[in-house]
Amino acid sequence: VLANARLKVLAALPTELQERASRAERYFHLDARRWFRAEDTVPHLPAIASATWNEQRLSARYREGRRVVRRTLDPLGLVLKAGAWYLVARRSAGMRVYRVSRFVSIRLRDDTFERPEDFDLSAFWEEWSRTFEASRPRVDVTLRASELVLRHLPRDLQGGDGVYIVGFESLEDAFRELLRFGPDAEVLEPVELRDRIAATAREVAGLYAVPEVR
Repeated sequence: VLANARLKVLAALPTELQERASRAERYFHLDARRWFRAEDTVPHLPAIASATWNEQRLSARYREGRRVVRRTLDPLGLVLKAGAWYLVARRSAGMRVYRVSRFVSIRLRDDTFERPEDFDLSAFWEEWSRTFEASRPRVDVTLRASELVLRHLPRDLQGGDGVYIVGFESLEDAFRELLRFGPDAEVLEPVELRDRIAATAREVAGLYAVPEVR
């Protein structure tokens, strides 16, 4: 649907705007599939986007775990992944992907860089994200889910007929993600997750229980 809509919009644009839209695809990519729940705070996004568009080198301070490192980057493209922005950049050690919300500071340098002619942002992202997803720790959760829940869960579900296996990074992530669906998502396995959600549901029910009138 998105591809068809895009083609119709491009066809209706004047030639100059068609060229700009095509150029924009080289620098910006949208991946709507879910990874993380919350949207990021990205105060440095405008500066990074400007440097990406103008092929301008960046000096950056970036948070890696508990430490902050300095990096000189050639920004090749930005990707919006389910509410989180990622920068695909080249540095002396090779190609890297950075989460934009983890940049502590950004400075646009005076020098520019030459973008690789054969670099395809969309193709690079698809390959990188497959490798990234395969490397993440995974906890499989078997659940009974309604159609409402399925619209918000990852697309790589296993199972059918209302019972599915969904992968999460941890039991804590699964607990927080599934609890919000209430009775539309029933955890069948693992037992410890099912018991924790049941206990939380009882606490919530007790909190909102109407006192008996005597």
